[in-house]
Amino acid sequence: MPDIVVKIYLYFLIGSSVILFLLYGIILLFERYYSRQLLVKRKHLWRNLFSLITGIAGYYFFTSRLLGNSAILLITSVLILFGTIAAELIERARKSTIRHHRYGRTNI
Repeated sequence: MPDIVVKIYLYFLIGSSVILFLLYGIILLFERYYSRQLLVKRKHLWRNLFSLITGIAGYYFFTSRLLGNSAILLITSVLILFGTIAAELIERARKSTIRHHRYGRTNI
């Protein structure tokens, strides 16, 4: 796999994460004043954070030449998948904790 393909992939991963964080910040700022309902779910913020960390780790592996290009693409893709699963698990645990504190112990 050519170096330029890996570079573009990693720059896209890092750049899109940073842009989405800025966009989420602007949305959260405006929805605080104008909306009663959250437009941005925390799950998306967690997933974006995991994508940013994965992109930075992949860029480190790329610049230090610790792994080959195909291995970097494979590892970052797997880490993005794990980040998505982890974000979903964090959101489920948070909802379960909120339900427990709000309604007490129930079998819902």
